[in-house]
Amino acid sequence: MIAYDMDGVLVSDILFEENIPQHLEKRYAMFPIFVPQGRYCLITGRPLLDKELTEKWIAQNLANAPVKLFHGNSITGDPAEYKIAVLKDNPEIGVFIESDKQQADTIRKSVGIRVVLFSDFIQESIDESGF
Repeated sequence: MIAYDMDGVLVSDILFEENIPQHLEKRYAMFPIFVPQGRYCLITGRPLLDKELTEKWIAQNLANAPVKLFHGNSITGDPAEYKIAVLKDNPEIGVFIESDKQQADTIRKSVGIRVVLFSDFIQESIDESGF
């Protein structure tokens, strides 16, 4: 199964704001920039504080909901550590699409699955479509 990161893949990355309620409101108001097809999982490094709004956003914006949503990041610091833990605990995931190059490199070194940068994934899709 394929898994996608959320910020930078499904929605644009936005800079974190110190005003957390305002930041969460901005995230919730965003429209998807990519909508996955078929069966997939979402793995987000967003903090637990954001889980309820993330679930509402998914219900409102994705007709094809993920098979699983991994949104339990209580690990402070680098969200890549949370994503690594999820990927190690879920062997059914064989490919992970990540938007951040540094996180992709870290994850790739830590798990035995294919980790693809979202920009490369999009370019491959364009190349395969003949555009």
